[in-house]
Amino acid sequence: MTTFLQSIEQSLRLPMYKLASFFVKSKEASLPLDGHSMKRILLIRDDRIGDMIVSLPLFQMLKDTFPHLQIDVLCTQYNVSVLQDNPNVAQKYLLPKSIVRRYFFFRQLRKNNYDCIVSLVLSKKSRYGSFCQIIQSKNTITVGFVQNRFDVYSKIFSIMSSIPFEDYTMTEVLLRWFSILFAIEYNPSYMLTPLIVPQTSKEYVVNFLQQMNTPNQFIAYNISASDIRRQLTDQTHIGLIEMILEAFPHFSIVLLSIPKDQQTVDMLLSHFGTNVISFPATKNINDTIALIERSEAVISPNTAITHVAASLDIPLLEIYSTLAPSDWRPKHSKFRFAKTDGDQYSASFKADEIFVEFQALMQGNYAVHSS
Repeated sequence: MTTFLQSIEQSLRLPMYKLASFFVKSKEASLPLDGHSMKRILLIRDDRIGDMIVSLPLFQMLKDTFPHLQIDVLCTQYNVSVLQDNPNVAQKYLLPKSIVRRYFFFRQLRKNNYDCIVSLVLSKKSRYGSFCQIIQSKNTITVGFVQNRFDVYSKIFSIMSSIPFEDYTMTEVLLRWFSILFAIEYNPSYMLTPLIVPQTSKEYVVNFLQQMNTPNQFIAYNISASDIRRQLTDQTHIGLIEMILEAFPHFSIVLLSIPKDQQTVDMLLSHFGTNVISFPATKNINDTIALIERSEAVISPNTAITHVAASLDIPLLEIYSTLAPSDWRPKHSKFRFAKTDGDQYSASFKADEIFVEFQALMQGNYAVHSS
């Protein structure tokens, strides 16, 4: 039934867009955009924490290239904390949940008279095109990313543009895309733009580690993944931690998790005792970032945690299933990965298969990430 409904939706989408094209209007524009003549730009990034993290190098590139340009970001309560203390972002606007409140909020944003609005979310063009239609003023240039069907979306954005994904990470895609939009020479050094860790979060982590009597050397081990395809079994968690503690007795393990995995955390704490501790679940991602900054290495499924480790240049072992999307994997020089064979979930992993990769990581035998 779901497939049938989706096919109907697909067949109706084109005529619906053509009908809507009579009621929408966007300022005509062409590439390259003149960033030097712009005063204010709005970037839409209302998705997840990892999405915001991979966008930070872009904010740095824009500010370095156009120092006068005011960069505002439309974000959410879930990812806004990543922007705390970030000098490149002037205003952070939280997207209201209610559709009615959202409309009136967008009308207020319209008073900012943005020179340009760009959706950094590369999917859901109709959603973000409608956002732009309400926020834009008469002279606003709106930009969306599209890989095909330019004719369908050409009415709701001033410019539809894209680049081949090839083997790029999402940070590379964004940097290369904006290099085309604004005729900026692509500079791969922006890939190394570090995260800014607020001092309050650093102090919080120091106090936590002191209270837990945690040695200076510890491994941050994230057991959580929202996607079931990326989740390990309890037995694999136990086996992997046992191997790590035996091979590296001077290390402790600090568990990272989300609330739904508290039962697994409690089981691991009961099983291992003092060598394994749990970092309290926090709504502020900066606290977790500050903890990872002090770690010797990070083990994690493909989640926002992997992007944090990459941005902080912390050795990273990433665990992922070939069935789960991997487009958002970070580009990182101190990196190894454990990948399932064929069409299998991460639950198919045995502990020793992951431990072999962890040993190689700690020996400095990093994987080569294609660019």
